[in-house]
Order: sequence, then C-alpha cells, then structure tokens
Amino acid sequence: MKRTAFGLALLVLPALLGAGAWPARAQERAPDGEVSVISGASAPLAVPPEPSVTPAPSAQPSTRVDAGGGTAVHTPAAPRPAADGARDAPRYRDAHVDHVLLLPTGETHPGGTFYVSDYDILFAQVGYALSDTTELTLSGAPVLGAEHIVPLDLSVKTVVARDGTLSLALLGSASGLIGVEEASGFIGRAGGAVTLCRPAWTCRASFSFATDLVLLGPASLVFSGVGGVYRFDRHFALLAELDTAVPLGPRVGALNGVAGGAGVRFSGEHFGLDLGLFKGGNARNVRVPVLPLLVFTWRTELVRQ
Repeated sequence: MKRTAFGLALLVLPALLGAGAWPARAQERAPDGEVSVISGASAPLAVPPEPSVTPAPSAQPSTRVDAGGGTAVHTPAAPRPAADGARDAPRYRDAHVDHVLLLPTGETHPGGTFYVSDYDILFAQVGYALSDTTELTLSGAPVLGAEHIVPLDLSVKTVVARDGTLSLALLGSASGLIGVEEASGFIGRAGGAVTLCRPAWTCRASFSFATDLVLLGPASLVFSGVGGVYRFDRHFALLAELDTAVPLGPRVGALNGVAGGAGVRFSGEHFGLDLGLFKGGNARNVRVPVLPLLVFTWRTELVRQ
C-alpha cells in the first residue's frame, strides 16, 4: 500500500591573497576560479583576488597551483547530499508505514517491495508495490465453515501527491465472499487517505485521515477514521485511532458504530509489529468488549527503484 526532493548547494569561497612575504611576478587563474600565485621574481607583488561568480558544486574534483613551489594540489570534491533524504523517510524505515492500526495512511511501501502481513492470526495479506506510488494488496481469511466460504479483498492504493509534509492517496477495492451459494460475489469500495507529518520526510509525528465508501446502492456505508503516530525513535512509536461507520440508507441503519484503539509499534526496514486494543459500540447501545489487535509484517525490496 509511495517521493519530491530537497537540494542543498555548497558554497565555495574564493581564496584571498594579500601583500606580504610571497614573491610573485605573474598570476594564473585555476580552472575552479581561484587566483593562484607563481613565485620567481625578487620583489614581492600583492595580487588581489578578482571578483568572480561562485561556481556551482560539481561532482568533479578541482585542481589548483600551490603558491610555494608551483606544484598542483588536488582537492577532492565535496560529496553531494542525497537529493531529498528520501531513504530516511518512514516508508523506507517503517514496515507499517501504510496503516496506523487499521486505518490506511496516505503512504505506500517503496517501489519493488513485496510484503506479507497478518492480522490477529486469522487474516492474512500479501502485496507488492508496483512503483513508488502504487501498491496492490490481496487480503483473505482461512476457509470458513463446512461450506468452504472464503472472504477476499483486492485493493489498490495510489499516491497522487507527496511533498514531504503531505501524502495524498486514492484507494479502490473489491471485497466479497466465495463459496456462498446465493451470495457469492464482490462489492466495490472507493476512498482516499491523507497523511500530514512533521518534520518533513522524517515524520516524528504524523496524522492520517481516511474515508472508504462501500458501494451497495441503498445499503451503502461510509467508513471514516483519524489516527496518529508519534515516533520516539526509528524503531518505537505510539499509535492512536478513532473509526466510525455511518449508513447511507435505511436498509443498513443498524450498521452504525464507533471504535477507538491505541497501541505501540516496533518496526524496522523489514519487520513491523503492532500491539493494540480496540473498544467499540453503536447508537443502539450495543457494546463491544475490548478486543486485542496484533499486526505483524515482513517485507523485502525485490527491485530497488
């Protein structure tokens, strides 16, 4: 369930040569724009630097002439910083970057990443990030009952905007049951998610908002939620989430509810583990007991993009 860049220019100050103990009779400009002095005359001559335009940083090393003996001095070029520090962004170092607890975020896994997740042991998920902005996920559960009913969900998430402090993704899904004689089939779902984070790219604190519409005509439902992640370091974070279900027609009027959860996250580049608790209820005073949530993910970059 994917990045723009920041650049940093390095300034090179021209050397200043004043009058004094260096004898000179000629001046020579090195390729990098510095003024060099070549010795050889008996009387000292001060050679002031000429105004010059600061050269742009270059990946090539520079060479200048040493004033003492005319020998060439090789100066290695300063290393360029990463274009945007993207490899330090959470989507590279957090295997659970694409969700809070259950709520989807506006981010995806890095392009070329294959991942496997498990929710409370019963629900499994496999996916692949087709690119840095699009991932495809298949979720399911073990065969249920003697009828061999299989619940499945196929989802695609695409990031349409990402600038370091904001990620906006669109989601499309098909969910259904296989094996039910009179009700086998799939229904469509569509939605979106946005994630805001500070500071940019490293995202010590992030907030996500998501909405998912279940397309059932007069029995349609809207699932929405808000969640937050606060990272203490690269491997440990606190999670909080609030989710709601709102019916859009009288046929599913009883399918309303609200649930809240909190938990902790231990994650790295290849592994993620979320431990949380959820509590819910609905408008008819139906109370749901506190439910544990365990989410585990393993992933690897099959193709680095």
